[in-house]
Amino acid sequence: MLPTIEFLERGHVGAPGLYQMPAEAYYEDPCPEPSLTQSIVKTLLSRSPAHAWIEHPRLNPKFERPDPTQYDVGIVAHRLMIGLGRDIIILREYENWMKSAAKEARAQAAKEGILAVLGKDFDRAERMVNAAKETIARAAVHDPALDGLFDPERGNGEVVAVTNSGGVWRRGSLDWLSNDLLTIADYKTTGMSAAPHVMSKRIIDAGYDIQSPYYISLLDELHREGVGRRRFIFVVQEDEPPFALTFIELCETAQTVGREKIETAKAIWCGCLKAGDWPAYPLHVQRPDYPAWAAAQWMLRAATDNTLVVPSPDRQAAIDIRTLSAG
Repeated sequence: MLPTIEFLERGHVGAPGLYQMPAEAYYEDPCPEPSLTQSIVKTLLSRSPAHAWIEHPRLNPKFERPDPTQYDVGIVAHRLMIGLGRDIIILREYENWMKSAAKEARAQAAKEGILAVLGKDFDRAERMVNAAKETIARAAVHDPALDGLFDPERGNGEVVAVTNSGGVWRRGSLDWLSNDLLTIADYKTTGMSAAPHVMSKRIIDAGYDIQSPYYISLLDELHREGVGRRRFIFVVQEDEPPFALTFIELCETAQTVGREKIETAKAIWCGCLKAGDWPAYPLHVQRPDYPAWAAAQWMLRAATDNTLVVPSPDRQAAIDIRTLSAG
């Protein structure tokens, strides 16, 4: 039986499940206790528990919300693609934010919970989304799982999955989830290349190897019938013409490593919550490994680069004389 999606306007969730809620409610952490997210997992592993504490709204009493007036074209495209999120007002009368009237209009919109965007940014985001939908439709011929991605008739956008396993509350906001709960799609935009040959490094640098198994595990806990059948597809699109995009699905090796990273982060998270201690970096002196490629590069240069020859005393004297004569 498929779990239903419950709408939550404000307050805390009462139990594990699937929800839809305003972004503000999600980012305030609506779980009964401070909950773990995939972004906090990344911070725990890439930096430290102290950094994770700073980033968590339920742990850090001085947690600062992002500036509600700031955006990039990717945020606007995301809103148009998913169909949910903050309302948008288009300010076509301004070319930029330099004029005080533009700044005042933007600030007033933010007070009302509305994102003010420039007309040129909205138009570019709209072209991006149109190009993405056309590409998705063409790609579905090759892979049925791509058919209907982000279609509101075939699934739901901005679905929040909340679980509690072993006393660990976890949550995640899914860009799009198919009606059968078997396909998760995540829409990402980038100012860099989205070419397939550069994505191997991006998988690690951007933490795709954590995000994919993290969200799959949330759904697996809530819908056991789908275990082993779920697919998580990243739709990564460039934000400049021709707005090309690449579909990414992690191999099993990446998923396995990601699951191990998540379990490690969960153990750290539980230990810190229990102890009430969120340490930063180690206090003892560190001795980082020296990269083998750097050592080999120097050894090759030292053996072959004739500009590294040390001058003899006589040659140095001659250099000094020429320098003085020139003076």
